[in-house]
Amino acid sequence: ILDGTTVGVDIASKVDIYEQIQNFASQGMSIILISDELPELLANCNSVMVMRANKVVGFLSNEELEQPNAADRLQSMMSGGGSYLQPSTPVLEAQA
Repeated sequence: ILDGTTVGVDIASKVDIYEQIQNFASQGMSIILISDELPELLANCNSVMVMRANKVVGFLSNEELEQPNAADRLQSMMSGGGSYLQPSTPVLEAQA
């Protein structure tokens, strides 16, 4: 679980961190990346779940992340622009 791993980190170090994330993923490791930086999410994730107030409000699959409007959809989800869950998407609620 990587939570805010690149906050306050210089660009060269971010590149090193991103390379290590990709290395772990290529070895089959599952990685949970917690970030509010869209470029970081788009470059390093094969699916993105957005949570707000302990509830899942959106999910984009690998195929959806490859669409031209992926950044706009994520920005809308992150800023409270509504829910983007498909009817078949299970809704999870975090336990406090």
